[in-house]
Amino acid sequence: SGQLSLTRVVVAGNQASGHVNLPPFGSPGGILNLGTLAVVQSTIANNTTSNAQVAGGIDSEGGSVTILESTISGNVDTQSNSAGGIGIYGGTLFIANSTVSGNAANNTGANTSGGGIDAFGTTMTIFDTIVAGNMGSQANPTDVSGTFTSLGHNLIGIADSHSTGFVASDLVGNAGAPVIANLGPLQNNGGTTPTMALQ
Repeated sequence: SGQLSLTRVVVAGNQASGHVNLPPFGSPGGILNLGTLAVVQSTIANNTTSNAQVAGGIDSEGGSVTILESTISGNVDTQSNSAGGIGIYGGTLFIANSTVSGNAANNTGANTSGGGIDAFGTTMTIFDTIVAGNMGSQANPTDVSGTFTSLGHNLIGIADSHSTGFVASDLVGNAGAPVIANLGPLQNNGGTTPTMALQ
């Protein structure tokens, strides 16, 4: 709820279960941000929540988040009718030179929100970032949802019909023609935290 800066840090394997009375919907598996968060050269991975309408990875409720050169992967929401944004949900976001992949709402609902990033009524700024291979739900495997300000050179696997703001230098797929990122598994690739190497 204050200021937190994570540099070359791994936040992994955490779990939030049951409903927790936090504003507005519950508690995420990884990080709940109500203040100012910076994530630099870090990995937020394999965190799990069973609360509806929050992220498995980073949930920002009215706060601001800056993510640079980081990986958000393998975070899961097991709630039966999750709202999406399983990697990153809500808040004011600036993300650059990062990867958001392999996050999933583990349900069969008709969720219409992005499994990777859900802007949820805010504008998120994105640059030089991969958001692909996420599942908003089994019925709707989208990667992003909402209003974005793109600074270019992003790869978006599947953008839903409500996603806006991407520019000519972005590669943006849809359900009929997704863009495949060809990423390796989350593992030690020689850096200070696990990453997903380009194949």
